[in-house]
Amino acid sequence: MNKILIVAKYTFMTNFTTKWFLVTTLIPIFTEFFLLHSNKMFNFFLLFTNHLNPRNVIALIIPVIAAYFCILYSSIIANEVVNDRTTRINELLFAMPSARIQLIGKIVGLYVLLIIQLAMLTVATIFLTEWQRNLFLYVPTIFDAIYFTFNILFATFFGLIWTVQIAVCIDDNTQTALAVIPVTLIYLQAAGLAISFALTPGKMSFGIARIVLDCVGIIPGIGSILMPVLYYAQNFSLIEVIVSVIGEILIGKFLYKRAIKKYSVKALAHSNKKTNKWI
Repeated sequence: MNKILIVAKYTFMTNFTTKWFLVTTLIPIFTEFFLLHSNKMFNFFLLFTNHLNPRNVIALIIPVIAAYFCILYSSIIANEVVNDRTTRINELLFAMPSARIQLIGKIVGLYVLLIIQLAMLTVATIFLTEWQRNLFLYVPTIFDAIYFTFNILFATFFGLIWTVQIAVCIDDNTQTALAVIPVTLIYLQAAGLAISFALTPGKMSFGIARIVLDCVGIIPGIGSILMPVLYYAQNFSLIEVIVSVIGEILIGKFLYKRAIKKYSVKALAHSNKKTNKWI
């Protein structure tokens, strides 16, 4: 456990002290401020969503926030893994921990960073909402707030796992973007699809379309973005949501074990091979 915390602390401090953290935290806050403070933008938003109830508006926001954080943290884990594979900078620090400990430590460190960002975003949201005296980002129930946070954390975790699967195959740190682009495109497409469902409530809640979406909902990461929208805007049942979560967990567990194995064999083995060569 101590080794995991050491790796987590190193990963956290490495990213927390960068301008990246400040900029990516301020972007959604300033976006909220602009939407709330600008009467024209706020009226446009109300006109854009005038046929939606508050729960559907939540469904519209979830995929955007989830995809945003998934893409951000996928880029970080890609850099971490590729650096492990192409440099010797972490060899002394990580001489003893196993691949499993290293990967868990990196994910824990990034999760602490994500939770801090979500906390700052929540505080800013409450302040701006109270200041402007409107319900633009109002969450109707505690369940909605928990489900909102749960999906962001879940989607981000699976985004990290998907990225690791690709990043361990990259030998040149100038090609790190190759590990991020596939996950970015998939999450953006899922978010775009989710937004279209949020803006057309009830249109996909029957027939073969519902069966297909139930099957897609068990894909790790994609289900975390799509299912909240299907639940809020397309009248999908809570049972379907639970089945989706269980499916994501089972498949995600397999992907997680596979990611650890690939990370151990390719990233660390490659690093050790380079070390022995120079020694």
